[in-house]
Amino acid sequence: MKQLTISVMAAAMPYMSWLVWLGVVLLVTALAATAAAILLGTGANLARRASSALMFVGIVFVACQAVGWLLGMSPQINFERFSGRAFDLKPFWQIGVGFAVPALVLMAIARRRQIDVA
Repeated sequence: MKQLTISVMAAAMPYMSWLVWLGVVLLVTALAATAAAILLGTGANLARRASSALMFVGIVFVACQAVGWLLGMSPQINFERFSGRAFDLKPFWQIGVGFAVPALVLMAIARRRQIDVA
């Protein structure tokens, strides 16, 4: 069973870059909706939903890192396209925290704006 889980995780790691891009899109959406909620008084609901989805993506990355550690692996994503270095590996937990912390802040702002506007 352990070997099957390791094989599945090793096969899924290259596809996690798509989840990073989804997180980036959600982060930009949450930022724009939060800015609209602050400046225009509308969009707090979209900001809250995008932030919640972003939090989910962050939790997925942290959970994958935890499972990897339990299996004796170190799940990482290679960002060589952006840095220009051959191996620019970032662990999943750093990506997960990088999505979860802004999501928490944006959810708090959106929730406060929704209370103020309503």
